[in-house]
Amino acid sequence: MNVQSHRTDTGTVPPTADPVWSPLTEAQEGLWYAQRLDPGNPIFNPAHCTTLRGALDVPRFEQAVNQALAEAESLALRFEDRPAGPVQRIDPTRAPRLEIRDLRHLPEAQAHAHDWIQDDLRRPVVPMRDPLSRQILFRCGPALALWYQRVHHLAADGYAMALIEGRAIRLYRALGENTADREPPLAPLAPVWEEDRAWRADPKREQARAFWRTQCADHVPAASLAAGSALSAHDCLRLELDAPLALIESLQALETATEVGWPDILTTLGAAYVARHLGPSACVTGVPAMGRLGSKSARAVA
Repeated sequence: MNVQSHRTDTGTVPPTADPVWSPLTEAQEGLWYAQRLDPGNPIFNPAHCTTLRGALDVPRFEQAVNQALAEAESLALRFEDRPAGPVQRIDPTRAPRLEIRDLRHLPEAQAHAHDWIQDDLRRPVVPMRDPLSRQILFRCGPALALWYQRVHHLAADGYAMALIEGRAIRLYRALGENTADREPPLAPLAPVWEEDRAWRADPKREQARAFWRTQCADHVPAASLAAGSALSAHDCLRLELDAPLALIESLQALETATEVGWPDILTTLGAAYVARHLGPSACVTGVPAMGRLGSKSARAVA
C-alpha cells in the first residue's frame, strides 16, 4: 500500500501556523491515511458496550459519565487537512455528552438496543465533519441498562474506552457515597503530544527504525488466504464457543513445558494454519501490541 504523507522519514514535524494546532501523532497518521484510502469503511470506529445490572441512579450516572467525558480531551478533537499535513486541536464544543434512551416500554428492549448499536457501527464517521464519539445509555428494564460508547480510532482505542468506563464508575460511587473523589482525573492530552514530538526528534528513533528495517529485510512478504491485496472488511466476524477441556489442558501443558504463554501458542498455530494453505516455509503474522506502558499515554484517552 502506497500512502503519501507530508511528513518526511527523518522524523520532522510539519509546521503549524497556529500554536493551538498540533500535528497528528505517528499512530494517528497511520489511521488518518488508512481511512483516506477507504473513506466509507466504518471499521475505524471501535465501540464498547457495558451491561449494567441492578438499580441505577440515572441522574448520578449521567453526571459521573459526563465528568469522565469532559476529562477525556481527545473526544473533543477537531481536525483540519492542510497542505503541510493534517493537524488537530481540542475544541470543547465537540465534547460528547451522555444521551439517555428509555426503551423500557418495548417488549424486546435489549434486542432493540443491540439492533440500534449494530446500525450505528455500520455508519462511517468523517473526522473533519462528524462528532468523534457517541455515548448512549439504553434503559432496557427496571434493573438492566446498556452503556454504549463509540469513538473514532483517531481519538481513542479500546483501552481508552476502558479508562473512561473505570473513571465514570469510580465517580458514580464517590457521588453516591457523598465522598470526595480521591483519584486524579484522566491524564491530559498535551503531554502525549509533547512526548510524540520529542520522540520524532530523538536520535534513538532513527536507530530503532534502522534496526527494525534490518530485522525485517529478509522476511517474506505478507500473504493472504484470499487472492490479491484486499482492503479491510467493513465489520468483524466474532465467534464464541466453549473450548473442549482436552484442548485447554493440552495448551496449559504446552505453556508449562515451553514457558510460552497460551496466546502466543495460539498465534503460532494460526500462522502455521495459514502457511499450510499458502505453501511458504515462513509466515509473517501481524500481532497488535500495546505501547502505552511507561509512556504519557498510560492514563490518557488517546
